[in-house]
Amino acid sequence: MRKTLALAALLVALAGCSMQTRYTLSVDVLSFLGDEVEGNVPSGAFEVYLPDDDDGDLTTPDLDGTLVEAGLGADRLEAARFELTATITNTGATPLDLSAEVYVGDADTTDLYHGSGTQIGSTSLKLAAGESGALTLVVELRQDDPGFDQVAAGNFRVGIKLRGSGDGFSYRLEGLKFALTTKRLGELLQP
Repeated sequence: MRKTLALAALLVALAGCSMQTRYTLSVDVLSFLGDEVEGNVPSGAFEVYLPDDDDGDLTTPDLDGTLVEAGLGADRLEAARFELTATITNTGATPLDLSAEVYVGDADTTDLYHGSGTQIGSTSLKLAAGESGALTLVVELRQDDPGFDQVAAGNFRVGIKLRGSGDGFSYRLEGLKFALTTKRLGELLQP
């Protein structure tokens, strides 16, 4: 009886599939970070690496980012989309000039930002003293784009570098997502 129900459920699930079907795996990286979603950065020139999942101390940077285990093979991925949204508040008395860069790297890399990682996108934000603003970055990756092969490997690392100068700021990551889209089912089934 159980086998019959399982088979019936499988047939119903596959009934909507065709050779043109694509699958998208959405990974909410923010859900893996816990308390890493907000913090304060003191004044001066700065480089901050997020997530800092080793010890949470921003003065001793964690350079390996966070591991994403998607399990897709290089021959299955058609596209990847990365979305970063954050709220930044200038807590200082002078203007804040901030840039955000997103890096991906192989699963075993120990330094995304100065070693084997690849920068896949960047954006910047300028805020007056006491002002808050939204930092948004959306990156689409396709074959032959820098970083695509590292993401297509299935298990990869992702990280964010914030840098610039000012009297200090606070940040809150609102969203950090990857969406991985497979090739068409018909392409995956070809020998």
